[in-house]
Amino acid sequence: VNAFTDGNAFAAIPQNMPRHIANAHTLFNVLGVIIIVSTFWIKIGDTPIFFKAVNWVSGNGDLPRQIANAHTLFNICATVLLVGFIPLLARICERLLPLKPDKVKFQRLEPHFLATPSIALAQTAAALRKMLKKSWKMVDISLRIYNKNDERNQQFVKQLDEREADIDTRQKDITEYLSKLMQSNLTTEEARQIPMLLHCTNDAERIGDLAEAIKLIMQRIHSNKYAFSPKADAEFDALHAKLADLADSAVVLLETKSQNSLERAKLIKTEIKEMLDFVESEHLARVNDGTCLPEVSILYLELVESIRKVAKNIFNIIDRAEMFYDKIPKAVRAAPLRPEIK
Repeated sequence: VNAFTDGNAFAAIPQNMPRHIANAHTLFNVLGVIIIVSTFWIKIGDTPIFFKAVNWVSGNGDLPRQIANAHTLFNICATVLLVGFIPLLARICERLLPLKPDKVKFQRLEPHFLATPSIALAQTAAALRKMLKKSWKMVDISLRIYNKNDERNQQFVKQLDEREADIDTRQKDITEYLSKLMQSNLTTEEARQIPMLLHCTNDAERIGDLAEAIKLIMQRIHSNKYAFSPKADAEFDALHAKLADLADSAVVLLETKSQNSLERAKLIKTEIKEMLDFVESEHLARVNDGTCLPEVSILYLELVESIRKVAKNIFNIIDRAEMFYDKIPKAVRAAPLRPEIK
């Protein structure tokens, strides 16, 4: 169950994989037949060694039993002899039918679990957790453009449009999956999970959208060669770090709802609310003192407001996750991906 409910277990399934399996099976059988037939020239008396082995295993058994034992011995011998050549067989299969990267289909939500709503809900929560991590990564990349835009981050920035498309696809997949789940025979408690998961999925998608808004603000700052004051710089870095803590606490809470993770999420939620209000008031004070250019002031306020919106969406997920995990049976919760942050 954990293999399918874990957000990291999303499988990339090549569409021509069934053909590879068929090729491997055929190749294995052909080579096995060649190997076994070659033993017919190795005889004990006038009887080939393979037939001797079949007679020895079968004892006084009748013909059907001898045929069954011959089939079993064939599979055992072929497996023992060919197991060391599995990498070579795999390369031969790939040579016969190459895998094409553009024909990879991602199966994020297993449809067979729709018949077991509790597992389907746990699997959806894992998919939501993965989606939230990817949305936050987009925001983190955009925020780093200001003063941590190293070469690696610049490469990530170029991928933002692709990442946003992936987030949109994940939202669509989860929405469609939950729509199908609604048609199942659900208990009252299970039915209550679906709107909460849908709302959380929408929040995660909006976080990805806000990453694009933050990127545009950063581009305006760089294109005009603006810079924040040292104090504003320190406030921005503190906000960025606290927002990262908030996102991490939400991911942990979606992963496993312990009392420590719940208290940590609520504490960071309170801290970032206070920090946002403080940063905004301090910036307005600088504007009133004339120590901040009006153009820079507007961009800084837009940036703080975007961070506030990201935080608000994460707040929504934290609040609903608290209700959600009380209703998922412990037996089907996804296994923790990493130790809980103290």
